[in-house]
Amino acid sequence: MKVRNGRELTIRERDVLQGIWTGLSNKEIAASYGISHRTIQQHRQTMMRKWRVDNIAALLELGVARGVLKPVFRQNPEATNGGITLGDGHKSMQQPKFTQSSKTPAAFGHE
Repeated sequence: MKVRNGRELTIRERDVLQGIWTGLSNKEIAASYGISHRTIQQHRQTMMRKWRVDNIAALLELGVARGVLKPVFRQNPEATNGGITLGDGHKSMQQPKFTQSSKTPAAFGHE
């Protein structure tokens, strides 16, 4: 039997964290689960207490560092950088350049 250290996130907390990461509001996350937005606020507070952080940015940073969150890319036609937007709502700094043969981003050294 695995002993929990008190810092592991529940499945619902992970789902809420992923919702935050993708840029959803508390109300949007709550609506997707049919629960109150106050319950989502409580999950946020519980996660910050478990991971001993005092803001959402630090919570997301730890989520990535611990492998709970993965970068999400989506097309955004309004973006000025060629349409690439990170899942957390921030625009990427550089537009990847694709080669004709591979469709692999040349910006990442894969030509």
